[in-house]
Amino acid sequence: MYGYNFTDDDQFLSFAGISVLVFNADGEISSLKPVNGSFCGWEASNYYSFNLQEHFLNPNQLSWESFKKQIQFDADVETEYIWHKPCGTATRPLATLWKHRQDVDGQTEFVAFVKDSQPQLQPETALQNKKYFYQAYNLPGFIHNISGPLGVIFGRTELLSYKHPEITDFEEMLRTSRRLRAIIDNFNMKISSERYAEEVPINLNRFLKQELTFLNSDLFFKHRVEKEEDFSVRIPEFPTNYATLSAVISECYYFFRQYIDENKRYTFSINTFRDEDQVGFNMSFEGDFSSPAGTRLPLPFHFEGNYQNLQQAPASTVDSLLLAECLRSHQGNIKISCESGNLSLCYHFPLPENSGRNRI
Repeated sequence: MYGYNFTDDDQFLSFAGISVLVFNADGEISSLKPVNGSFCGWEASNYYSFNLQEHFLNPNQLSWESFKKQIQFDADVETEYIWHKPCGTATRPLATLWKHRQDVDGQTEFVAFVKDSQPQLQPETALQNKKYFYQAYNLPGFIHNISGPLGVIFGRTELLSYKHPEITDFEEMLRTSRRLRAIIDNFNMKISSERYAEEVPINLNRFLKQELTFLNSDLFFKHRVEKEEDFSVRIPEFPTNYATLSAVISECYYFFRQYIDENKRYTFSINTFRDEDQVGFNMSFEGDFSSPAGTRLPLPFHFEGNYQNLQQAPASTVDSLLLAECLRSHQGNIKISCESGNLSLCYHFPLPENSGRNRI
């Protein structure tokens, strides 16, 4: 590939799914191929704003000097690197081959050949994903349509209970209606909050209680798991994106879920904490855990770090791209530990400046 005259054959690059980025000796980008193509959102209209330090070196924890040494000694080695898109979000690790050469004027150039090897979705897979999207998109309206009739039933039952206090069945119907309304309110709050990209005020203790209520939709969690909660630490309200904070819990919960035998019982504990300007929570399962047969899930498994470190997590474990985006959003740090008797998560992040963190 080193002798390939890539400047003349954009059609081949497009066919092969390869993007070529050329940088001068100072790390400034000089060209992007294919000419009419797009690399992770970088294209003819914006690629000149690509900053090698910001969009490549920092995500991969490389300095300019270490980068030059690395491609000098590993010039023919394909390595997976993270790239940052124009919006600042990270790609998953992409196979990249770096070359250094001399241009026509004898100046050093650095050339990156990047292969996006993600398989295209088959039509049936795309249909499945679309189906779930359409279902989720209409859930707020569906809940609204349920809430109206439920409100009528609750109101009429309450009136009948007042008029006929001797009929005790009315009180039981009211208690059941309140439980049903609380479940619907929790579900409605969650999907409504996750629907929008804007930051919303979060009370961490209340947020985690709501997430646990939602997890009871998993009947295993509801009936086979003993819960222990400690939300006694006072934490000021702070603005953040609801969906990214919720995704940290959901991704780790369903990752842990794979080690669990549904025929056994487990203990689940969760608590919040504050250490000066850092806040967070601990979440753990205790019981008997094993790696499922026929999978590559490691046990034991340990990971600790920020969104930049997540690229080092084995591909067969957590969704590192999803968690990296969540951690980047909060500037958070995560620790995941899986042993035969304990699965644990610790997540913490700095309180935003406008959280009123000095008032407590």
